[in-house]
Amino acid sequence: MERRQEAHLDTHYIARVRAMYDGVEMGSSSLGSCYAYDCSPEDDINDGIGGYLEDMIEEAVDDARAEAVRMLDRLKADFLQ
Repeated sequence: MERRQEAHLDTHYIARVRAMYDGVEMGSSSLGSCYAYDCSPEDDINDGIGGYLEDMIEEAVDDARAEAVRMLDRLKADFLQ
């Protein structure tokens, strides 16, 4: 594995998905120790990171929705009560 990386055949990387709203990160998900075998990280990501990318996107969006609800509750408490 190390030789393949040193020969630039494979890449070891960390993937991160961010759910953004109006320039603010509302949720995120990361996956460490990704290994792009015989391709670039970009190709691995475009291929779905071995099936993990869809789950990462779902997790980031779920986090963003939960953060939005938390923010709305806080705004209501601060300004409407």
